[in-house]
Amino acid sequence: MLWIYSLHSWQLMAVVAIFFLTVNLIGTLLVRWWKHTNRSNHPSEKMEVSSAFFENHGVYLSILVGLLAVGVYGNMTESDDKVHAEAVAASALYRCFSVYPQQLQSTLQEQMREYLRHVVEIEWPQQQAGESPKTGQPILQAMHQNLIRFEPATRGQEVGHGEALEAFRHFNEKRRERLFAIESSIEPLLWYVVIAGAVLNMILVWLMDLDLGNHLLYGSINVFFQAALIGYILAMDNPFMGELSVDSKPYQNVLEELDRL
Repeated sequence: MLWIYSLHSWQLMAVVAIFFLTVNLIGTLLVRWWKHTNRSNHPSEKMEVSSAFFENHGVYLSILVGLLAVGVYGNMTESDDKVHAEAVAASALYRCFSVYPQQLQSTLQEQMREYLRHVVEIEWPQQQAGESPKTGQPILQAMHQNLIRFEPATRGQEVGHGEALEAFRHFNEKRRERLFAIESSIEPLLWYVVIAGAVLNMILVWLMDLDLGNHLLYGSINVFFQAALIGYILAMDNPFMGELSVDSKPYQNVLEELDRL
């Protein structure tokens, strides 16, 4: 299903809407044919029952889909916050390197620039392809080795070195949080519940006794709204994939800022 994130958001929502409208059209015609060949002596009673079920089920489905929409938006916002937090932590760590002798300071600062460029140019495309990138870890390991090998010669260097190690720990923690967020999405079982609910909702409309024009009109309006919400949820379900996704702008901004120092 990852191919859907190669589409523009409007294309994805159009695909979902067309699919639901097509299913609704076919289902309406088939059920009307079945009811025509199996006429009941109590059509009004059936109409009342299906209408009552439709009203109740529609409320449950609307609440579920609405909560999912809020949930995926919240997940997107949280993932964006994690990206900004890592970028800010990288900037703070870069400034901590000023306490070290010139040669080590230059090495550490260049490694941080290399890491940020790696995130933007290598890791971000991997994330957008649905992968959890690990290729930036060797850069951080080399940076950590340079830090722990340093032996402070003065009290000031000792204090600054301790702050740098704490800043590195905080920065590495924010990186892990961003990597964990890549795999955050709606559980497949919940998607099955949503799809089953949408299909049941359509079936309840199909069972109503209406003339063909109104049947198709009411059914299309009903499923189009569902399709729009489900398309929106799909577009934002994976926060690092697709057009509506978290971008690497915070890292680019920090890298530009560091290059000016």
